[in-house]
Amino acid sequence: CDLATRNDTMADESIYDLIPEPERVVKKAPRYKSKFAGDVAPSYSTFGGGKSRLPVSNVGGAKKSIKANRSAGATFGTSGKHVPDFKAYSRKKKTGLPEPKKFTYDNRRKPALNTKLDKKAIPKREKKNFVTKNAVENILKGTKKPVKKEVRYAKKPDFGKVPEYLNEVKADIQKEKEFIEHMLEKSKENEESTKGRIMDEQEREELLVALKLKWEDVNEQYQKIAHIVKLDTIGKLRRKEQYEKELDELDQAIQKLSKGTVYVTE
Repeated sequence: CDLATRNDTMADESIYDLIPEPERVVKKAPRYKSKFAGDVAPSYSTFGGGKSRLPVSNVGGAKKSIKANRSAGATFGTSGKHVPDFKAYSRKKKTGLPEPKKFTYDNRRKPALNTKLDKKAIPKREKKNFVTKNAVENILKGTKKPVKKEVRYAKKPDFGKVPEYLNEVKADIQKEKEFIEHMLEKSKENEESTKGRIMDEQEREELLVALKLKWEDVNEQYQKIAHIVKLDTIGKLRRKEQYEKELDELDQAIQKLSKGTVYVTE
C-alpha cells in the first residue's frame, strides 16, 4: 500500500516545478461611470419632494445638473452673507390700494321719464253710466218669440220601417229557440241509445260475494301498513293512498248492490 502511494506521488512530481512561475497580474475592469450627473434626480422622481407644491422632479428627463428644484436657502441659508439695504427698500414703488371712488352704472340706466306729458296724447274720459244704459237698452228691446217648426213624421226616411234593434232582438230569440230544440233532440237520442236491464238476483249475489272477498283482501294488505306512522318515502305514501281509495270504491259498490234491485245500463 505504501509502495502504491509512493509511485503516485513520484508520477505527479516534475522537474519543471523547480522553475519559478511569473506572478499573474489581474487587470481590473474600467470603473463604471454614468453618463448622467450624480446630482440629477431620476425622471419623475418623488424623492425629497417634501411639502412642495410640485413633489415630482425632473419631469423633462434632464441629464445635466439642474438645481431649479432647490431654493437658495434650502439647507443653511444663502451662499453669500445677507446685508439689508434700507435705502433700496425705500426707493421701491408703493403697492398700496388706490383711493376709493364712487361707483356708478353708466350702461344700465334707463332714460328719464318726461314729467311734462303732452295733453293731446291723453284721451278725455267720458262721463257715462253704464248701468243706466244697459237698463234702458233691455227695456226698449223687444222679446223674440221662438219660431215653431212644423214636424212631418211621414216625410222622415225611417217612417214605417222596423227599427234595427228590434231585428237584432228577434234574431237572438230565434237562435235561442233553435239551440233549445237541438238540445232536446240530442237528449232524446241519448235516451233511446242507452238501453238497460234489471240484474238477476243470482248474478247480484255472486257479484256481492266477490266484492266482499276483494274488500277483505285489500283490507288485509292495508292493515299490514296501518301501524306505520312515519311515511318517509313516496312509495309508502302512494301505497297507503291506493289502498284507501280501493276500500272506498268497494264500500260504495257493496252498498249499491245491497239495496236490492239493480238496474244495469248497457
